[in-house]
Amino acid sequence: MTESSDCETRLREIGAADGAQMPLAEAALLLASLDHPGREIGPYLRHLDELASGLTDRQVSCAADRGDALSTVIHIEHGYGGDRDSYDDMINANLMSVIDRRRGLPVALAILYIETARRAGWKAWGLDFPGHFVLRLDGEGDRVILDPFHAGVTVEPPALRQLLKTYVGPDAELEPKYYEPMSDRSILLRLLNNIRGRALQGGNQARGLQIMQRMLLIAPADARLWLESAAIQAKSGQLKGAREALETCLGLEPEAAIQRQAAKLMETLRRDLN
Repeated sequence: MTESSDCETRLREIGAADGAQMPLAEAALLLASLDHPGREIGPYLRHLDELASGLTDRQVSCAADRGDALSTVIHIEHGYGGDRDSYDDMINANLMSVIDRRRGLPVALAILYIETARRAGWKAWGLDFPGHFVLRLDGEGDRVILDPFHAGVTVEPPALRQLLKTYVGPDAELEPKYYEPMSDRSILLRLLNNIRGRALQGGNQARGLQIMQRMLLIAPADARLWLESAAIQAKSGQLKGAREALETCLGLEPEAAIQRQAAKLMETLRRDLN
């Protein structure tokens, strides 16, 4: 699969599917390939097979031992780790580049850990933890939290609590919601949001809109994303596209707060279009 249109077609298929799980690594690689036209994802998928093969002879059932095995294969044997030197370089959010360089953002590295674990038949999930992406690995009756950016080390509750206070505030405390799995769709959106956010912060509206369009391939039923797309297009002067995005947003019958924001922006667009 080399043509961007083919990649987008496959991403639409993935985005249209229901369920918490999806072909996570395939989707991330397809998204990455949109910035590398003509590059095949096959070799990268085979590399993931190689990572998973490193776990096949490791007869481990408890979560801690599984975490150690994952860290050994991914960090020690294959050299993956967080990019501390150029953290804000967005090649760290492109899974092809992450595999090529063995460096990446926490969420991109987490995709490798999750995919490798699942290919070994283990249960692994991303956690929607504030500020720093971590993952949950389940064993037979237990579980651990791993930090893919820092060599896949196990993160104990005191360290998690400190992370939470760092990113949320000194009064924040761990709650059950921080241990609940997030959907694969949400992982991919968080990956893309890193790129979109930096593009918009840097004033690159065109790149921000491009990434927003990719987010909508993954989450076409997310009314908030359609609203955000409309806002970006309106700011860029693309009024017709903004109106179409708002119409799609409202057609999804979103919650009242989003409806109000969409209606307000639509009224502004009508004035500007007239």
